[in-house]
Amino acid sequence: MQESAIILEAVYNNIFNKDANFSTFTDRLQVQKTVYLLQEMGLNIGDYGYRWYKHGPYSQKVQDDTFFISNNLPLVRVEASKLRFNETAIEIMEKFKRFFAYEREYNDSEWLEAIASIHYLLNYKMSLPDYEKVITKLKELKPYLNNESANKRAWEIALGI
Repeated sequence: MQESAIILEAVYNNIFNKDANFSTFTDRLQVQKTVYLLQEMGLNIGDYGYRWYKHGPYSQKVQDDTFFISNNLPLVRVEASKLRFNETAIEIMEKFKRFFAYEREYNDSEWLEAIASIHYLLNYKMSLPDYEKVITKLKELKPYLNNESANKRAWEIALGI
């Protein structure tokens, strides 16, 4: 059994307080951005390397693990329920839950996409942390993420990761 998939299932359950369901694109986008942000916050989930793709940071291995979970759900769910997180992991996941819970103008997947994309642009694509340049690039790459107040809030969160 893929250990990373079991850990991914357990983390997803903890963060969203529900069983993983990766049947839609939105579900898979949400887990992609969640794993990216948690890793950047210091949580060791698995060996997930990220690169830029259409909807921001993307890991093929996360995608593979979501399909593995979907195809082996009962067995993965039983194994994931046996995992226990240490204090550091719990603290990181609680911090994530707090900024995920902010009131915002974007839906859940757009919110995660905005934060993860800004963070990735800021840390891996652009040389200076210039708000105007990063947000302009974000809107150029993702015209639908054009809400100024939501982007400013996502910027503040991305800076704190």
